[in-house]
Amino acid sequence: MENIQETLVEIPLDLTNRDYLSYSSFTTFVECGEKYRLKKVIGVQVEEAAWYFTGGSAVHAGSEAIDWQLLKDKEATQ
Repeated sequence: MENIQETLVEIPLDLTNRDYLSYSSFTTFVECGEKYRLKKVIGVQVEEAAWYFTGGSAVHAGSEAIDWQLLKDKEATQ
């Protein structure tokens, strides 16, 4: 187990040439090594989806489902 912990700390430090490892860097590395490499080593800007995009899509999907159901109900009664 000690070797794994040493590896988790050594790899990010070797890749970034820094003498420290921030908490966010460590958690990103543990979460996904490729995400860490892209964000911290190569410097690719990864934009996280804003909550309102997901929420807005859910609201639109829900209202569309309600509209389709109302349309079906209306056609069934005619």
